[in-house]
Amino acid sequence: MIGVIAWAIVESENRRYFVMHLLAALPILSERPTTFMSDRDKGLMDADALLPLCICRVYCCFHLKENFTTKFSRTLADIFWQIA
Repeated sequence: MIGVIAWAIVESENRRYFVMHLLAALPILSERPTTFMSDRDKGLMDADALLPLCICRVYCCFHLKENFTTKFSRTLADIFWQIA
């Protein structure tokens, strides 16, 4: 089992650029089943087109809960976790 953690700090967000260079730097990601976890940011969906079929996209429930309770109500956090 191989574990890889990657992130980028840039002046502006360009997720396609990040994913393209991540796959170039770590070609093994295109060869083995890999999981990408994110907060379901809309910009990442553009980058999904670059992902090989062996990469699965999953979403971080903590970030989804933060987005959900910010939009609707912090009082719904417990209900969110029950559903998740």
